[in-house]
Amino acid sequence: DGNGIVDALASNGWGIACTYNELPGTVLAESADCLGTQRRAYDAYARFLRARGDVSGADAWTAKASGLKRVFNEGWYDAVAGRYRIGYDLPGRKPVSAFGYETSWFIPYTGLCEAGPRAAAYLDFIHESFQSRPSPNIEAWTYLPDVFYSWNQGDRGWGYFRHVLDSRSGYPEVSFTVVSHIATRILGIEPDAPGRAVTTLGRLPPEVAWAQLEHVRVGESDLLVRHEDGNRTTTVVHGAEVHPLRHTLVEVLKELDKPEPDFRRIANQIERSVDLSYKMLRSVNTVYQKGRHTIQSIEQAVARIGLDEMRRWSYLMLLRELQTSESKELIKQSVIRGKMMELIAAETLPHVTAFDAFITGIFSSLDVILDETMHTLVSELPVEPVVKAALLGEDNELRGLLDTVLAYEQLTVDVDETMPDLSRYYVEAIRWSQTYDAEVNNV
Repeated sequence: DGNGIVDALASNGWGIACTYNELPGTVLAESADCLGTQRRAYDAYARFLRARGDVSGADAWTAKASGLKRVFNEGWYDAVAGRYRIGYDLPGRKPVSAFGYETSWFIPYTGLCEAGPRAAAYLDFIHESFQSRPSPNIEAWTYLPDVFYSWNQGDRGWGYFRHVLDSRSGYPEVSFTVVSHIATRILGIEPDAPGRAVTTLGRLPPEVAWAQLEHVRVGESDLLVRHEDGNRTTTVVHGAEVHPLRHTLVEVLKELDKPEPDFRRIANQIERSVDLSYKMLRSVNTVYQKGRHTIQSIEQAVARIGLDEMRRWSYLMLLRELQTSESKELIKQSVIRGKMMELIAAETLPHVTAFDAFITGIFSSLDVILDETMHTLVSELPVEPVVKAALLGEDNELRGLLDTVLAYEQLTVDVDETMPDLSRYYVEAIRWSQTYDAEVNNV
């Protein structure tokens, strides 16, 4: 009708596809939820054009969005009822001011109403109406935390969020609401990737002592955000860049560390990375198959080499993911050290698991490689407790073996008659490392 608002095309059913209106016997020619969504779409398109440098186009669409908001605030308020209208019906174009669930709360949800007493009163109306007639549909509840948090009514927002969280519903909107609201509402994270900035606003409810999200990815940064008592904030940059291959390897190792690892899940994790899939197939067919029947799928490859070799391969790939030109030789020596420890443990230390000895050796210089404390790094490594203890310097057989091998490398070991021939193990470890490098490290 020339006012810029999308009109219904029919006088039966919903009448218009872009409304949630389900009031019995009412079809809306124009609806507030459609109007709010239309305004937001215009505004988003204006921002898109502005980001592309089209200033005149952006200004034109911003004006259209502002025009729709002005039409609503000037003509859609029912002064007698003391609340906004949710639409005009068909066929008579009569105003409708009843509580319409989504049709009502899309008004503040989309920012259609102006801040002030009218908006505050309408939020009270939504809350009181919903409390008296709560929807049995969990999908409806998932909008309400956003509605109230976005208007700085945190107590109400938390109440509705807690209901959604406690529902444990498998409805898709539930998991999205939980994760998104922890990030954007409770932790108040607002990213600005182009500006390389992040702001946070803590909204912890009184009964929550702290909240934390790790691996919040903003552009190329990978952040940890935590709010504690009094809504103090700690933001820690995990690394200058995100390392998807490294992340995949850690997830694979976590699965391998379970009592009953799922081979299909491991294969799925590897298949997400083209680079890792290629390295896996190349490794299996060169190192393990040695010219026999070619393995062509990741699931076959995982099953072929077994859990122990899968762990070894994953740890070595993870270590090589950390490699730089400065750390290359140190990593090479760590791999030799790990293999040497494994060989010694397998032949002379019945109470030490050979694979644990290998892992202890290859990660023994991780603190130097990454310039972090070993305490920090060990807490994130999916390794056995005995390995963590050895890496932290605690007195156990693994640590004793590590100290012996380190002393041998530095030519300070005290040799006695009970000590095995360390030179033999060292030479064998070097040979293994060279063979492995030739066939795997250069894939």
